[in-house]
Formats: sequence, C-alpha cells, structure tokens
Amino acid sequence: MGSFTDDPFSRERPSANRTVSRRLWGNGTRWELEWGSYPFEEDLVSALTDPLAGLTGAKPVKVRSGWDIRLDDALLALRPQR
Repeated sequence: MGSFTDDPFSRERPSANRTVSRRLWGNGTRWELEWGSYPFEEDLVSALTDPLAGLTGAKPVKVRSGWDIRLDDALLALRPQR
C-alpha cells in the first residue's frame, strides 16, 4: 500500500492539484476518512479488506463519493478528495 506520503510504485495522481490534507472523524461505529494525497483509494480498500491481511469480514461497497468499508454494524467511509 505504501504510505500516506508517497507511492512505492511511483504512479502519478490523476490531478497534480491534490491537497495533502487528511481528516478522520466519527463516533462509535461510524467513521469517515477524507484525504487528498496518497494512498490511492483502491490500495487502501484492498489493504483493509484483503482476505489474509485485512480485517476479517470487512466488505467494500463502492459508493458515488468513494468506498464504504462495512464490518458487522460498523462503517468506515473512505472519501478521497477529487
């Protein structure tokens, strides 16, 4: 997955005007992560839901504004800044 500062595969972002802001907020079982730099959203989704290394039972759901990662009654909304 790399990190939140750079991509280990040197892939370019679709837009050079990405911000480096990050925000995580929520309460109880509902949280939202918003970010405008690395990692790529598909990498983060894959890392969180991988059958061997991810969260056991976590399911990704593609939504218009990003991805929802669901685990039982918990929700982590991944919202990359576009």
